[in-house]
Amino acid sequence: MITAPPSAITLTFPWLFKSKANSYRIKRRKLVKDATVAAQEAAASATAITMMDGQPPWNGPIAVTVNISMNDNRRRDIDGCLKSLLDSLNGIVWKDDNQIVELHVYKAQGCPQPITMITISKLI
Repeated sequence: MITAPPSAITLTFPWLFKSKANSYRIKRRKLVKDATVAAQEAAASATAITMMDGQPPWNGPIAVTVNISMNDNRRRDIDGCLKSLLDSLNGIVWKDDNQIVELHVYKAQGCPQPITMITISKLI
């Protein structure tokens, strides 16, 4: 029996994505990415590869919903958390994040644990 590939996937990460804004440093005259950002992007990419189960990156318009649960009450910009998350899925879930035509982001503070959950849907 042949089944159609899913038109939506949800990925959950037990951390908050670190902002890319200040994630690069000059070390020995080379631009180096922060180790935490690199590790988070690599883990997100690996999780997405598993969820895509061998499917090629999706074409066409994409809708994304991100839920960010913060375990503290510090003031943070939610857009900073998005950049590394969305970039880590380029070439895996979608060809490029410029395919995102609809984006919803929700932030909750004071949660028991930090969690980032992203739901990605193909728009047909």
